[in-house]
Amino acid sequence: MTLPTSGTIKMSNIMAELGITANTTTNVNNSSLRNLAKKPSGTIKWSDFYGKSNVKLISEFLGTVNTGLVYNASPVSVPYYNLYNSIMYLNNSTNTMYPKTIEGYPSPNDPTLSNFLNITTDVTYGTMRFSGTTSTDIPSSLSAPKRSLILRASGGVTPDNVRVRGPIIILAQAVSLTAGSNINFWWKVASPAGISDVFGWLVEVNTKNTITILDFCGTTPSFTGNNWTLSTVTIPTTGSYKIVFLNGAFNNNTTIDASLYIADVFMN
Repeated sequence: MTLPTSGTIKMSNIMAELGITANTTTNVNNSSLRNLAKKPSGTIKWSDFYGKSNVKLISEFLGTVNTGLVYNASPVSVPYYNLYNSIMYLNNSTNTMYPKTIEGYPSPNDPTLSNFLNITTDVTYGTMRFSGTTSTDIPSSLSAPKRSLILRASGGVTPDNVRVRGPIIILAQAVSLTAGSNINFWWKVASPAGISDVFGWLVEVNTKNTITILDFCGTTPSFTGNNWTLSTVTIPTTGSYKIVFLNGAFNNNTTIDASLYIADVFMN
């Protein structure tokens, strides 16, 4: 939430923006209020709070990243993340994702997959390739020079009706999140060939516990994508977390071209 850009601002508005309970005693010289107003010293005015927000940006994509279409490559550095252009496998009977760890952190089960297809045939990945790029396609609430990150899987795979997962990105540096705070991110999918099946999670780096933040699968063979969506997940336990996003798709005609778009990731 953002404070008004004009007119009257009440102390209750500021406290709500900062997550301070209504019955707490405070004043404008409180360090949290000064940080919000960006006035570390000197006289502070109500107008200093105009348009201010307690949102803390975790990652945004500004420059151009183009890893090309590659398979099983070494990790690629993208803004704030490590990107792996490789496949994540899935056991259809247990919904267990493989590899079971990413950078030493566990991969959670994906509970939605077996509800769509239950294929146990060995998969030949043929010309399947993966890429990470950035795009000027962003939510209308954002503006240049911000960009979105695109995780794309493209190519041929046999037989029909199998799933391909990749590429995957994981936040390079863990962020400290407090219980009750929110992780927010913009996302959408596009799948001109195949049916999108994407997943995302948080992993607490000390306990290795995971929290699902994105679990989306197209429901019909005619599905080709959705609009930008803002997702919000409340953190249940204070800790240090890494964020993971995984692209994927089902193929229904031996060809896949499916992408997961991610824009600003932020907390409040």
